[in-house]
Amino acid sequence: GVALTVAMVSLLTWRKARPHIAMTGEITLRGMVLKVGGIKEKVLGAHRAGIRTVILPASNQVDLDDVPVEIRTQMIFAPIERVEQAIQLALEETASIPAADGTLGPDDGALVPTDGETELQDGEAGDGVAVETEIEVVPERPLGSGPMAARGERARRKSE
Repeated sequence: GVALTVAMVSLLTWRKARPHIAMTGEITLRGMVLKVGGIKEKVLGAHRAGIRTVILPASNQVDLDDVPVEIRTQMIFAPIERVEQAIQLALEETASIPAADGTLGPDDGALVPTDGETELQDGEAGDGVAVETEIEVVPERPLGSGPMAARGERARRKSE
């Protein structure tokens, strides 16, 4: 839903998520944010965790009446109708791209060389930073061979 989409946009754009914001809502393929259930419980859980800002579907505003007044007055609710609104509210404006030393720093939004860097021309080799990635290869198991399959097999034998 909304939280997963915001997380993916954050990852792809290098924009950090603002801290202490909770969000909920389902989204359509066209970006509309749909009503969800359990708003009272989600708001109470966010409050208990110290979160004071909640992004929620505009159609769920009526459900806030179920939240105790003393909790509602301590929180900020941001009703949204489109996922773009959640992205704008939840993510910082500027990107933080990794520097050569691996630290994150603010980006001016342009992916162009700065401070003495030069652009590479076609065919030129650069002295960029090499990044090593370890990938663990997990062998595939045939279907029906996992721990749940064994449990199902035991249950089947008992019922015979």
